[in-house]
Amino acid sequence: MSNSIRLLTVDDEVDYTQTIEKYFKLKGYIVSVANNGREALEILKKEEFDVIVLDLLMPEMPGQEVLKVIKEKYPNVCVVILSVLGEIKIATEMVRSGAYDHIPKPFEFSVLEKAVEKGVEFQRLLNKIEKEKMKCQRERRKGDEKFRIFIKGLNHHVKTAIFGISENAQLLLNSFPKGSNNNESIIRIDIFANRIKIITKQLSNLEKVDKDDFRKIELLKIIENSLYHSKYDHKLQHGIEVNKKYSPDIQVFASPLYIGIAFENLLNNAVEAMEQCNYKKKLTITTAPIDGKSVEIRFSDTGVGINDEIKDRIFEPYFTTKMKKSSGNDIDTFGRGFGLFFTKEIIRIHEGEIDIESTDIGSTFILKLPMIEALQQ
Repeated sequence: MSNSIRLLTVDDEVDYTQTIEKYFKLKGYIVSVANNGREALEILKKEEFDVIVLDLLMPEMPGQEVLKVIKEKYPNVCVVILSVLGEIKIATEMVRSGAYDHIPKPFEFSVLEKAVEKGVEFQRLLNKIEKEKMKCQRERRKGDEKFRIFIKGLNHHVKTAIFGISENAQLLLNSFPKGSNNNESIIRIDIFANRIKIITKQLSNLEKVDKDDFRKIELLKIIENSLYHSKYDHKLQHGIEVNKKYSPDIQVFASPLYIGIAFENLLNNAVEAMEQCNYKKKLTITTAPIDGKSVEIRFSDTGVGINDEIKDRIFEPYFTTKMKKSSGNDIDTFGRGFGLFFTKEIIRIHEGEIDIESTDIGSTFILKLPMIEALQQ
């Protein structure tokens, strides 16, 4: 082992501590000695260690109490227990409480050394996992803040647009006599404007969704409903062929509103990707259980593919590939980069995952959601 490994041996039997100290120093370890539990805890306040070889049976403060303090205050330290034959049951309980292993006295030093080496290696792995976990939590908090800022900006833009639509719809309505054929269309414009307002308000509270809003739903019903409300329903004249490869009787615990919005966004994205294609347009929707825990949902199209650079940014807020030419030589963005960002956030809140695969022709959005059975386990 590297001489950077710091070992603390704790035992009231001086012969053991001296022998352990001598053996491990010859192996390149940096070794400190404590003759009882309280002395060990005082040393730990001042120094850091990779591994502690702790005797179980000691006066004043037994090994069980010392281990409890170590795991509370120094959880990143590996602990190997030394015990006599009659203490095996207690030593086993200590392993369950966080010690890496227990070695019965008397022992072969090669056995103890192997336990120490494996324990340090294992603890380092645990520490690395914990660091990655903390990093992910920090990134998630950053993402949550980014999302809140995004929602605030979106609300401002939508409120302004809705106000303009509603005001102009009312002006148009007042300009036609009662009973005019145009009145119904104008009223529908105002109804749709208010629907957008309601949905935006709901999305602004996306991070505050109560689990009470979630319920057991039939996945296929939500997909079919989303298909009906998507752009596909209004693009039948464009010759889009829809293939449905559904696995029956799959239930998920979800918010029908939010998961429906996510599916509708992906369907709209597929339709838009195929609008400018001259070859056969095909939309394929597939559902299948995986691992007995999750359901995989695939939305595949034969539209314009997405290159790797764009794939890395496709779920970012405000990022869009939809462009249109305006008057003159200026180019204005047609999309605002909201849909796929919202979709990812919705899937995340449902404890799911989303990814994308794409080639020169066609893209597939892959969703994974926990099934009811998995949530109940």
